[in-house]
Amino acid sequence: MKYPIPHDLRRHQVAIDLVGAGGTGSRLLTALAELHIALNSTGHPGLRVFAWDPDRVSEANVGRTAFAPSDLGQLKSAVMISRINMVFGLDWRAFGEAYRYPSPWTVERAGEPPGLVITCVDTLGARANLHRQMLVGELPPPRLWLDCGNGEESGQVILGEPEWMGNPDAYRRRPRLPTVVDVFPGMLESAETEEPDAPSCTLAMALGMQGLSVNRLMADYAQNLLWRLFRDGGLDVHGYYVNAKTGRTNPIPVGGAPKPVAPAVALPEAPERQTRRLRAAGRRVGRFACR
Repeated sequence: MKYPIPHDLRRHQVAIDLVGAGGTGSRLLTALAELHIALNSTGHPGLRVFAWDPDRVSEANVGRTAFAPSDLGQLKSAVMISRINMVFGLDWRAFGEAYRYPSPWTVERAGEPPGLVITCVDTLGARANLHRQMLVGELPPPRLWLDCGNGEESGQVILGEPEWMGNPDAYRRRPRLPTVVDVFPGMLESAETEEPDAPSCTLAMALGMQGLSVNRLMADYAQNLLWRLFRDGGLDVHGYYVNAKTGRTNPIPVGGAPKPVAPAVALPEAPERQTRRLRAAGRRVGRFACR
């Protein structure tokens, strides 16, 4: 079963709201710029990206993400968008605030929703909030929602079609492409009891909790999924489970049940396990003082 690319994404410039410009988001922004250039070479008008992230670059980000020491203290979204605009000659936009759907900046798109929302966020709560906002929003949801999530050494990218209560019959003529919420139906309930993540004060501490290459892998698989959508005119798979440690990749087929694997969408971690990991990281790199 093949999912065809929506007609309005086939021939028109695609507006993308990217939520989160940290580990995966910073890598994916560069990948999206490369995708834009590739699409232009085929005659497609390409992408226009709006990046949202209220966080600033810290020492723990340098070396694991796309940020450099000279970026310390600056807004992540502004750093990456400025760099991409300068290198590729684009006019993408950055916003140093939390994302909410629909974005108040839809005026720049003549009131139209984005063609695609991409989430590269750390928590289940952020995904659950966005899902609710799209479900009951005044504007229709984006045509597609691409979610990128990861744990210590594994993760997944999932492309789907969000539901909208304003038009529940929109997908009656054909099956709706499942979103991350459909693939992990317990995610919304788990978000209500989610524990906040412990801060990562240094790169060494961050690496004690997350592998060096997992964010880059998620960005690469997300780029490939979008490239196949545009290049092939549709998809046979709408996501991937990826394990950076074992090298295994399991596709999520369109219209079929995914192979059973452990999810990696930042599921709540037992407090005792989190404490053990933090102590292990502390033994490796000494004592920390978060600021």
